[in-house]
Amino acid sequence: MYGGVLHEHIAGGSRDMLLLMYVLAYFGFGVKAALFPCHGWLPSASVAPTPVTALLHAVAVVKSGAFAILRLTYFSYGTEFLKGTWAQNLVMAAAMVTILYGSTMAVKEVHFKRRLVYSTISNLSYILLAASMMTPLGLVAALCHLVFHAFMKICGFFSAGAVLTASGRQYVYELDGIGRKMPVTFACFTVTALSLTGIPLFAGFVSKWKIAQAAFGVGTALSFGAAAVLLYSALMTGIYMMTVVFRAWFPERGTDAGASGEVREAGWMMLVPLVVFALIIVGFGFGSAPFAEYFEQIAGGVI
Repeated sequence: MYGGVLHEHIAGGSRDMLLLMYVLAYFGFGVKAALFPCHGWLPSASVAPTPVTALLHAVAVVKSGAFAILRLTYFSYGTEFLKGTWAQNLVMAAAMVTILYGSTMAVKEVHFKRRLVYSTISNLSYILLAASMMTPLGLVAALCHLVFHAFMKICGFFSAGAVLTASGRQYVYELDGIGRKMPVTFACFTVTALSLTGIPLFAGFVSKWKIAQAAFGVGTALSFGAAAVLLYSALMTGIYMMTVVFRAWFPERGTDAGASGEVREAGWMMLVPLVVFALIIVGFGFGSAPFAEYFEQIAGGVI
């Protein structure tokens, strides 16, 4: 894949300057995509109401930054000009660092909603990491995760919002046994957790598998390091997401917060969107082929 408008004969003696401009633009758009160390605004924004937070993390703002980087890389500069340069190595390393940081911080975070925020920081850089491969498969993987992550994160934040509304609980350690009182909410959250972890048959597995394929397809030492980062992040995601799931469904003896009479299932107006998004996540896991084929046509310049 080539794309873009820049080529060696156009750049002339300004190649390094143009590469510097690319890196600066990448980090500029990366502020919106919560790229480390420009991520601090996103956890602070988690004080917004949960529906607003879900929109912020899944569709608006953060995804606009990721989309702008895709456009900059593949359709403005072009991979022929960027691939194999120090600029590519730098932006790939920045995405890897952000994935490591976000997934590690999510494990440490005890506030339910903010844990999902750090998960977003990590997952946004999955998109940027795939884009930095600068191959057709990298673009396909980035577009897949751009779309699939939106549904996963909306479902996750809606679950957190349902818990807050129905029980007033905001911290992970307050969720012991709550799944028994809010079975529909936490069934949907479990789907989200499994998908974000990358378990097969869920949407998250499809996009993360494609990112790993793109990394191995590049075949450089840095891309193999990216694959290792993906494995580390998958482990951390399993820890920070499944900890919530196991606490909710299988509390330790004497810590069953769900036994409290004040905890109840959320209303149907909250549950219907949750169930819809959970079904979409499962549907993408089983039927992602049409979307992948569409993205392959985009990557191939057919459409």
